[in-house]
Amino acid sequence: MILLSVTVVYAVAVVLWTLLASLLRRTLSARHPLLFQTLCATSGPGRAGLGSDLALLRFVFAGRDRFTRDRKLVLLCGAMRSILCVYGLFFLVVPTLLAL
Repeated sequence: MILLSVTVVYAVAVVLWTLLASLLRRTLSARHPLLFQTLCATSGPGRAGLGSDLALLRFVFAGRDRFTRDRKLVLLCGAMRSILCVYGLFFLVVPTLLAL
């Protein structure tokens, strides 16, 4: 039962993170096209690759979203940071609880 609930939490977190990353890409490309082009320039023309994914992660976790003065983007990046922190804490706490 515990393993099933851990799997469900993992799956929900991955799906939620994927949806938020997609929304981040769309928001950046629509509202800040030059910034989006700069972040995704490492993957080559017309492709999304590992380089652009890492650039977007650095953008989110470095807090550079605050410099855009875009409230929707700041809230989105804050939500992404919060979800990752809760996700990380969950998987640090679960093994401890299972050991009890």
